[in-house]
Amino acid sequence: MSAIKGIHDNFTFTYTTCNAMLSDSTVLYQQQVEHEGHIYTNAMHNAIIEHCFMKIYLAWEILLEKSFISYLKNEPDLKGNTYVRYGFPEDDEHAYNMIKGTKNYPDWTNINDVKYLANIYFKDAGVYAILNSPMIEIEDIKNIRNRISHVSEKSVKAFHRLLAKTITQTSNIEVADFLMFFKDQTQTYFTYYTDIIKGYADAICNQ
Repeated sequence: MSAIKGIHDNFTFTYTTCNAMLSDSTVLYQQQVEHEGHIYTNAMHNAIIEHCFMKIYLAWEILLEKSFISYLKNEPDLKGNTYVRYGFPEDDEHAYNMIKGTKNYPDWTNINDVKYLANIYFKDAGVYAILNSPMIEIEDIKNIRNRISHVSEKSVKAFHRLLAKTITQTSNIEVADFLMFFKDQTQTYFTYYTDIIKGYADAICNQ
């Protein structure tokens, strides 16, 4: 199995299992399932929603890092294509050290950093040229991720700006509640944003 196939399979597994988990959680919550006196509460459901979103986002970060290392080692994408590279690492560790440079680690949540690295190490940014298109949604997704992972004033304000431009409501809205809002008649914001992540993941692996 090629390296990229394994990377893509791992992402897809996480994406699929998290969506299945969320679906099961929604059924339990809607039916107010009770077991030995314990009711499946809104708080339990919200914890699952946030967990699933974070797991998919983390899988996205892992895919970015592992695919970058793979392509930098001249390994092919899912369709057998390789990309002209300007770095020639000896192994995975060497490739990782090239990518992180003088930092403690590369920040895969920062798409501008990813694009910068792609333009340094690949001709015309290689497969990561897809990230050169407007990335408003990816920034929104990062803001949601930050709001779940910590409660800094910056993350709260960024999340409130997102609420204001999407559902025009900012008070007393938890992240999980927002993610379950319907963006349109067919999908929630959870589905909308995680499908965007999956679309980029598929494109980077050339699915």
